[in-house]
Amino acid sequence: MILLLNPTAGRVCFASIDRRARGYHSDTLLPRPRFLVPFRTSLVDTLLQRLPNGSVSVFDREYRYLWAAGAGLNAVGLTSDYVLGRFLHELFPPDEVALVLEHYARAFAGHEDVFELVTFGRHYSMTASPLSWIDGAVATIVVVAQDITALVKPAEAVESLQAVVRQKDLLLATLGHEIRNPLGAMRMAVRLVRDSEERSIREHARAVLERQMDVLERLVADMLGGIAAQQGTLQLQLEPFDLTEVVAASIESARHLCDQNRHVLDVALPEASVPVVADRMRVQQVVSNLLANAARYTPEHGTVSVCMREERDGATITVRDTGQGIASTDLAAIFQPFTRGGRPREDGGIGLGLWLAREIAVRHGGTVDAHSEGLGQGATFTFHLPRRPPQGGAHLS
Repeated sequence: MILLLNPTAGRVCFASIDRRARGYHSDTLLPRPRFLVPFRTSLVDTLLQRLPNGSVSVFDREYRYLWAAGAGLNAVGLTSDYVLGRFLHELFPPDEVALVLEHYARAFAGHEDVFELVTFGRHYSMTASPLSWIDGAVATIVVVAQDITALVKPAEAVESLQAVVRQKDLLLATLGHEIRNPLGAMRMAVRLVRDSEERSIREHARAVLERQMDVLERLVADMLGGIAAQQGTLQLQLEPFDLTEVVAASIESARHLCDQNRHVLDVALPEASVPVVADRMRVQQVVSNLLANAARYTPEHGTVSVCMREERDGATITVRDTGQGIASTDLAAIFQPFTRGGRPREDGGIGLGLWLAREIAVRHGGTVDAHSEGLGQGATFTFHLPRRPPQGGAHLS
């Protein structure tokens, strides 16, 4: 016994083939009519309905369901009776229909086609094959769909875990690379303090130590803040303060970076205080990271400008530089962890500063955006901070 479709009668039949008979229609690949025995399809339907994770469907050349069975239909909210006689485009979204028709067309051309399909939130392995012929052309095809969602999800979980491990390894490697430079400078400064009696040399060594301590503090703050943000444990300690004062302090802490590269630092802050309720330390971290980013990617004798403007709902801090700029294709990517938007690793940083700045801004109900006319055209970063974070977004000290 073999399962066949009688295309003329439009029904499923069992073909009982006499072993002594060898005659077949040359143009149909079906046994001669005298060997076809119509068979009630209830048994076949019962067997196929028990398919735990798939379905079997038969289509004509107009992509109309001639027959369908399998528990996989129920998983997507369909039944055999409902789909019978309906066209594919009546049941599925146009983009999915267009995709499967490419593969079904190959089956109607006489070839078996295997592909994967995601629909109704499930992942399927699909096989489309010719089923019957009329006058030398494929009249019907059979499509077997196997739900492999349970197999795909663990694979995605493993891939996600591997990505986390790679990210952790990258963080440790980058952090080790970045810490080495300030530690080396601090070691030299300590030797100068120890070995030299000249006041000017000792003062210079002290200044080096202070600057490198600032670098280390920023690296550690970015690393700890990044870990907290990724784990969803980044908490804001809210308090009222003068935003103008905090921005000025951030500028002073980053001034040595501009001095090292002989930058022109242009500052425009409001004369009056700008009261806000926010996390003082985190806000200063955002501004410091934006300034450090501008100084890092601006060549010698370039300009870094900081402008703060009070608004009715808060304030906007704009950091603009005349540096190497950002390609339009990298503008979105620079806010991803460990991403430098095509910039070389030698430029420094652990690749978390801009991402963390945006995360902190969002937690305050604010934004951090980037704009650049392209490579060599400099860049502008805009930090908008509301007067107060939205309710439920932070913890008030």
